[in-house]
Amino acid sequence: MELGTVFTDYSVKKLQQLADRIDDCLQRLEDSEIWWRKAGAQNAAGNLVLHLCGNLGQWIGTGVGGNPDKRRRDEEFRADGGVSREELRERLRDRVTESCRWRPSSHPSSGSATSGKFRSN
Repeated sequence: MELGTVFTDYSVKKLQQLADRIDDCLQRLEDSEIWWRKAGAQNAAGNLVLHLCGNLGQWIGTGVGGNPDKRRRDEEFRADGGVSREELRERLRDRVTESCRWRPSSHPSSGSATSGKFRSN
């Protein structure tokens, strides 16, 4: 097995594992707890989930997959509610699923990693 494949497979498994842990944490919180901040300048758990979804979309979807960058980073941190626990869980699940689909179409030394030639499984 090629090193690039080993790395990609490991990265996908790790992303799914960590997303499952985040999902477990979200399930334990009420909507009000997800958006709670001790102080105004701090981020709530909901902001961090929105930020992670935006980050995956930008770095994997745009950087690797070549999708248009539609990220609104400032809005990820400005949000102070309005997104339920279930919607956050769904957004995270969808973004992780989408991100895990991308795989190099050939060995990285062929230039595929920098040329944007990736395939979606």
